[in-house]
Amino acid sequence: MIFLANHQSEADPQCVSLMFELAGFGREAEQIHYVAGHKVTTDPLAIPFSLGRNLICIHSKKHIDVDPELKGEKQKQNVRAMGRMLEVMKSGGGMIWVAPSGGRDRRDVESGEVPIAEFDGKTLDMFRLMARKSKVATHFYPMSMATYDLCPPPDETVSGTGEERNVRFGSIGLCVGEEVVNEGGLDKRHDFLELAMERVEGDYNRLRKELK
Repeated sequence: MIFLANHQSEADPQCVSLMFELAGFGREAEQIHYVAGHKVTTDPLAIPFSLGRNLICIHSKKHIDVDPELKGEKQKQNVRAMGRMLEVMKSGGGMIWVAPSGGRDRRDVESGEVPIAEFDGKTLDMFRLMARKSKVATHFYPMSMATYDLCPPPDETVSGTGEERNVRFGSIGLCVGEEVVNEGGLDKRHDFLELAMERVEGDYNRLRKELK
């Protein structure tokens, strides 16, 4: 099972676990694997939020070229991460949480609203391909997360660690939507992307209204 989620806060893995537990699925929540960027193991604020979670760390294509000398090692780590994800899929009954946008949702400075970041089509293509390669039935579910107020990211993307953030109390919301069926090949890639985005965005907008 793959959860295709928007991503708003370093606390998102803990939020997922807490909300699942409140819904009566605490044991299942412990089994979820989270695809995370490299900063969760190096950023002082992100590290505590990652404790106790099953992490599969991968270097985002947005930052993989930041240190050219380390690019080769980063690529090797990504290959290992993909191998681990495939193992989870092949095991049957495994769960993976991933943010196909490759980063957190950021505030629109002009409107003050927090729209969800666009999903990356190539990331979705990769997961659809791995699902088929696993030869085990893999289900894709949209997951909408409204956690921005807990720890808002900076309005601009920062490649390194140490970005300025504020942690505070706030209401959160989570919604798992209707399955996005993985059917067809490359000819259906855009349909899959649009439907996944539509369902995550629709449920997210409803959550934000309810939390106001």
